[in-house]
Amino acid sequence: MKMNSEIYLYGVVGREIRALDVIRQLKALERSGEQEVDIRISSPGGGVREGFAIYNHLKNSSLKINTY
Repeated sequence: MKMNSEIYLYGVVGREIRALDVIRQLKALERSGEQEVDIRISSPGGGVREGFAIYNHLKNSSLKINTY
């Protein structure tokens, strides 16, 4: 059984979690041919603009996104 790639979003959005870092990780997975990714979130919130940037890239990604 193949394990999905994982991205961990732990911390405050805009501080520990940067939109550009998440976008780079998603793009790298898309280029590598991955089809599915598990996103593990533990965050108290944070910057709205950073959060919207992350959300939009997750929504528009060609990957199947599973969130936990």
